[in-house]
Amino acid sequence: MSSRSKVLVALVATLLLAVAAPASASQTQLSGTAMFVGGTPELPTFSMSGSLVGTWYTDSVECHVSPGGKAAPWPCTGTEHFVGCLDANGDGQCLEPSGVLYFTYNYTGTPVGNGRCHHPIVGGTGAFESATGQLTFKDRLGPCGIVETTYKGHISLP
Repeated sequence: MSSRSKVLVALVATLLLAVAAPASASQTQLSGTAMFVGGTPELPTFSMSGSLVGTWYTDSVECHVSPGGKAAPWPCTGTEHFVGCLDANGDGQCLEPSGVLYFTYNYTGTPVGNGRCHHPIVGGTGAFESATGQLTFKDRLGPCGIVETTYKGHISLP
């Protein structure tokens, strides 16, 4: 067999192994809403619906004052965790495998209620052990002055 043929055979074998190798994790797109249900303004608790069903807890927060007055956005950082499930079948119930997800977050908001925060997954237990991914939350001032919170993102489970 010529050296060119050997290289071609090796290349084809490598490609076949790459195609046949199983994926180590599947990525799932997430979206839904978070409704304030308690806690304090500094450490709120939310009921989650949509792709995540359960309760979201804010564990710590540190806000940094921005110059520029009341309307200027201010940045905050902290930690949070979610207790519940990934609603894989979309029935709104937590019958699928569940657990706890742990997050850090970076938040930028204004005193009038508009804000955005990024939540990378930093740990998990139960069905969420070894999970990776992130969520982005958006806060918008809705009718009657109520802040409406939506989320989008993705999670990869082993």
